[in-house]
Amino acid sequence: MARRNSAFDRFDAKLRDLAKQSPQKPHWIEAIESLSPAASNDRRLAAYQAVRNDGCLPDDAGLFLIAYMIDEITSRTADAKLRKVERRMENIERKYGLREGESWAEGEAPAEYEAARKRQQKIWDEAFHENLVAHGEREIAELFSRDFPSYTAKFNAGRMYFSGMTFSAPGELEVWVDELMQAVSGCISVDEPIGPLACRYLAEDGTIDVLVYPTPVEIVGGADDGQIVDADFDLDLIRLRELFSSVADIGWSALGLNDEGGPHIWVEGVFRGQPVFLQVLSQAPDDEEPGMKLDTIRKRRR
Repeated sequence: MARRNSAFDRFDAKLRDLAKQSPQKPHWIEAIESLSPAASNDRRLAAYQAVRNDGCLPDDAGLFLIAYMIDEITSRTADAKLRKVERRMENIERKYGLREGESWAEGEAPAEYEAARKRQQKIWDEAFHENLVAHGEREIAELFSRDFPSYTAKFNAGRMYFSGMTFSAPGELEVWVDELMQAVSGCISVDEPIGPLACRYLAEDGTIDVLVYPTPVEIVGGADDGQIVDADFDLDLIRLRELFSSVADIGWSALGLNDEGGPHIWVEGVFRGQPVFLQVLSQAPDDEEPGMKLDTIRKRRR
């Protein structure tokens, strides 16, 4: 059975809606409607190129659609080239005792691992660029190699067009995340000093995944000087539930044994018009720096 890519369903649905809004039936709609889960990447790319070339999409959306398909194609064509360097990286991880699922924080990996990782990225970038050129996308290829920040900005803007998210102006997503953090903070109460809330988020496939957690506290002075601790806090679940206009799922992972986030509360719902999967972690990720220092001698924060 062919692997079903839910992103394709979303793309095709968006394009069918676009066709319905057109005064005349677009010439490309038959190609879109004929696509199935078994359609080859090349056939799907050709259909998407026809849509883009028709000029009915915003430029960023057109770039995203084509780049997404070239990325899919590169995943297949670059596999053999990447396999050798990936085995090299796995050997280095075993050499230094890195366990499955673990990773080095930025700047802490051994030099030989960083060199292998750069080689891995170089192989991917070259294969991606070659596939862009091979499929007639020289303009995107030039932007990718000449001005990668601009390419990334256009790609992300195009992703928003197809994700169904309501953000369009620069900074709107960040403002929405800040508002969610402020709302969650209002559901938290503490009996002891706690680090400022922090978050990590990823906007993808129509939903924003958000991790919210209190930053660790560094003890200053006394017998525990230098110790990094995670403070206790209470989370008002009723109040948290009321932040969302609708909730599809809510739950508690008491131990977090099978989740990198550890013990956490999760809510899948809609906050201020945007679908979100929120996780409130009981403690910060391992690589999070202390958010405050607690002077245990003078009984004050620094």
